[in-house]
Amino acid sequence: MANVFKLGKIISFVGFQNRDQFNAEVDTVDVCLFTEATYPFVKGGVSSVIHQIIENHPHLTFGIVHIAWNNKSPQKNLFPKLEHVKWVKTILLNDEKKKLPKGNIPKELVIEFMNKISTLHELDMEHLKAFYNDFINPYTRKADFRKIITGSNFFSEMVERFKGFNISLSELFWLQKEYISLASTLLDRKFPKARVYHSHTNGYAGLAAALASIQHQRRFVLTEHSLYIRDVMGEINHLFSSHTSTINKVRKNIWEQRFAAIGKVTYRISSQSSYLYDQIADDATQFGSDKSRSVIIPNGINYNKFEVARKKQNERHQQRFQASTHWKIGFIGRVVPVKGVKDLILCVELLKEKFEHPFQVHIIGPIEEDPKYYDECANMVSALGLNELILFHGPQDVAKFLEDIDLVVMSSLSEALPVVVLESMAAGVPIISTDVGSVQDIMCMPLQDENSASPVHEAGLVVPPKSPKDLCRGIIQVLNNKQDYERYGQNGPKRILHSFKIEDIMKKYNSLYLENL
Repeated sequence: MANVFKLGKIISFVGFQNRDQFNAEVDTVDVCLFTEATYPFVKGGVSSVIHQIIENHPHLTFGIVHIAWNNKSPQKNLFPKLEHVKWVKTILLNDEKKKLPKGNIPKELVIEFMNKISTLHELDMEHLKAFYNDFINPYTRKADFRKIITGSNFFSEMVERFKGFNISLSELFWLQKEYISLASTLLDRKFPKARVYHSHTNGYAGLAAALASIQHQRRFVLTEHSLYIRDVMGEINHLFSSHTSTINKVRKNIWEQRFAAIGKVTYRISSQSSYLYDQIADDATQFGSDKSRSVIIPNGINYNKFEVARKKQNERHQQRFQASTHWKIGFIGRVVPVKGVKDLILCVELLKEKFEHPFQVHIIGPIEEDPKYYDECANMVSALGLNELILFHGPQDVAKFLEDIDLVVMSSLSEALPVVVLESMAAGVPIISTDVGSVQDIMCMPLQDENSASPVHEAGLVVPPKSPKDLCRGIIQVLNNKQDYERYGQNGPKRILHSFKIEDIMKKYNSLYLENL
């Protein structure tokens, strides 16, 4: 879940937060991108796509608003500097304490505010904008919502509304603080000016982009690489699954309502939404997306970038499927739970017993995003005696890495349209992947090639997720069958040329911008 923060940290934080070094007084840009815990400070599939978009639109100027957890979040730019990116600004959701303005807003305004907050997801665009401009927008508000949520009338109204629950005043006080924590940092903003606002996720970044578009009366475009609201609802259920007290049931309900409202408001304000494939666009309608305003723009890949890898893969064919073959299996991705690294480790334990040829698994990708999980994986490798078979290399040049890999394995528990599959296909490396997101379509669905009478078939095997046995079975099946192996390797580049060339994908993003600028 690349675009969702550690929810437990967010929910457990109850203090006031300061205004970070965010400054809206910057040059007006063509496109203001909103990102959340991704570009340009965190590597990954979403960040790579965002960089591709910027890189392929040199005729437009960009600004980036990056939403992070606190000042300990990554702050180093991990991508090459592009001249048409004019500025990068950060909003911190949790930082040092800061006093909010004090005052006691009349009770009737407090009640009006709370009534509208509780029905945000039901308001049409006209009423949404009116509510924002009356209470939130620092340029136009008739009453400062920060004074509302810190005043005694607000707390008194909360006491009245929670009478039916078995909650103490102290518990209610901390519920109020949780409410304040988001409002005091994200909503009280003067956002930079741009011709169009573009968020690469729903949630906090999506909401901020939506509000910026209202502030400056410009359009807002939403791109969803996965369904943030669905992901965060799963996180909430997991977080509260073992907490059954009344206060935690109330907190769970409040957080679910908050994110449901954020999702619906963001969808409603967006002029268009783009999705990676049809099914995820359909699924988004459950959370408030309007399918009639959706477009499908899959991820793309720079085919030429992998030319050397394709050439070297062809040369390596002569060395494979011999008695002395030493197979090199690759895993490309962050070492985090959603990537199923522990399932891969268990698969290697099985492979050690069942596969008759020597092999090694090379894992490349960041290990610092979830240090605890990485330590658990490293300890698991040691405990199972697999140190000679599984090697962690950290981040590497993917195109270079794929020059010398025989098979790519993706063990993810959840994905949308994974870039690693496109990269592997572009390099001509067969893939074993779990059946997640759009993998079945991008890897296996027959594609009619206009230069051939027959369609282009699969570039690898798809197996069930969370099943080390099936992953092991798939690897053995491919590496024991020369004919299938070579066919998968040949089909991969053809599939990229057919549907996923970066030039074709960027034309779609360019059209999206032109329609909304």
